[in-house]
Amino acid sequence: MHDLVDEIGGSRFLLVTIPAFGHALPLLGLANRLAQRGHRVLFATSSFFVPQIRSYCSSNLVRFVPLDDGVNSEVLLTRDR
Repeated sequence: MHDLVDEIGGSRFLLVTIPAFGHALPLLGLANRLAQRGHRVLFATSSFFVPQIRSYCSSNLVRFVPLDDGVNSEVLLTRDR
């Protein structure tokens, strides 16, 4: 159990989502809430999508993990309507 608890007293979470705002924004809200409670969060999504969503998270306890999934700048991502 000790391996799951961070030295600052919080747990560690891994959140993974596809590169779509409708999927990422709710998880970013969760990531922010977990960080407010002192937990560390790794947020994994497409390397192309990370720069677009990084500003939605204000805590240094949330780290973004870019995944190389083949999505590049030629793919246009639009906000969910």
